Amino acid sequence: MKKITILEIGLAGGLYNVFALLFTNLIMQIHNPYLGRFVMTVMQRSSSFSYGLTTGSVLNGGLWVFLAGFIQFGGIAFIFYILSTRNVLTRTFSRWVKSSEK
Repeated sequence: MKKITILEIGLAGGLYNVFALLFTNLIMQIHNPYLGRFVMTVMQRSSSFSYGLTTGSVLNGGLWVFLAGFIQFGGIAFIFYILSTRNVLTRTFSRWVKSSEK
């Protein structure tokens, strides 16, 4: 089985954010009243990325959202890599699950 690298996880996170933003844009274009609260929540989170409904705004927002997702998911993968290589996770888990009696 191939190991997944930190870069691949970062790319997957960036693409996930871009697809979520494009899906939100599609819902806004359709004017679906049932998903209005979801759309407004995403728009509030993405307003700092200058996201709007024009083509330029979508491309600009998509770029910034991709970078944010890449950094977020890559950072999480990096922290997990550090913790797992030093056996911090396995030692902590074994302390919580196993009894102290031998």
